[in-house]
Amino acid sequence: MKTFFKFFLVFIGASATLFGQEPRVIIENHRPTTEIRSKRAVLSIEINKGDNFDADLYLDFYSNTTSSTSTLVTSTLVDNISVSEDFNLNVYSYEISDLNPEENYSYKWRLEGNGWYKSTEIENFTTITGFGVLPNMAFEIPEAGLKVGDTIGIIKYEDQQGVWKKVQTRYKT
Repeated sequence: MKTFFKFFLVFIGASATLFGQEPRVIIENHRPTTEIRSKRAVLSIEINKGDNFDADLYLDFYSNTTSSTSTLVTSTLVDNISVSEDFNLNVYSYEISDLNPEENYSYKWRLEGNGWYKSTEIENFTTITGFGVLPNMAFEIPEAGLKVGDTIGIIKYEDQQGVWKKVQTRYKT
């Protein structure tokens, strides 16, 4: 009887994936590897899968013309996730360039499989200028107006349990 019960559970789990029902998967924005800069952004997602599946990972990127309207700028295929990939937790990133400083943008991640669809909530961000700092993100020291001998670089801060801590500094002269 125990063998039949185990077989039944395996059959139910496999048939859900085979017949297009949504597999057990959690997708959420991955803030530690997301970076917002003045002219580009690196956006990251963490995928925690409980079942094997075939799916396409998309990033939908919006430009906000006002606070209430967004225009889809691009929908980009970031990666294909296949049944043969053996992971429980994985992080994917995508870099967007040619952004304008101090402008509002939005994005959401989409995971599309055979007959199922899962997405994150729409996330908003504003690109920075100069020395602006956003939580869990890097900011760049502007290069405009530099003279020979000036120092430029990147400083990265993270909020660790409610306390800001500098975790990385890179400079060049």
